Amino acid sequence: MVITLDVDTKRCRKKLEIILGSLEDMTPVWFNVYRVIQGVVEKNFMAGGRPKWEPRKQDKGDYNGPLLRSKDLYRAATNPFLDAHPDRGIYSARVGIKGRVHHYGFQGTVTVPEHNRTIYEAFGLKLAQSKTFKVEGHEMKMNIPARPFFGIPSGYGDENRIKAAIWNWVFNRQVTVNEFFADHS
Repeated sequence: MVITLDVDTKRCRKKLEIILGSLEDMTPVWFNVYRVIQGVVEKNFMAGGRPKWEPRKQDKGDYNGPLLRSKDLYRAATNPFLDAHPDRGIYSARVGIKGRVHHYGFQGTVTVPEHNRTIYEAFGLKLAQSKTFKVEGHEMKMNIPARPFFGIPSGYGDENRIKAAIWNWVFNRQVTVNEFFADHS
């Protein structure tokens, strides 16, 4: 007694060829992922961190604005540089030393050079005329907690949006993202 099974693999081979072809140059998908990352970093800023950042010591409990107030830092972080390649996308935020200090935190002593300072108010009252004075060089002890903003926090669905962008490019929606990335262990 014999059971013979014939399998026609032509259709499957054609689909695999299409999938393999989409893997040859994934440059276009990195632009879709860029938009997701841009939105994630913006959400990180607007939410005051995901998870929440430690509050600034000078802010009282009633302050409800953005924790990182630098518009330049916000613009640089939410408009990352994309270096797109056929096999990878590299995203970098050109935020300078200020951005790195806020992202990773800093504890230590910094030297502040001599400089001029102009004040426009004193003790909460506006001055009739601004006053400029010289500030001597000095050292300051700094303790800035890490407030990571350029990253993809887990648990908010952002990873799935990135996976979906890649999945849609590679498989052209022939199988759902959840089916592909499901843990079958």
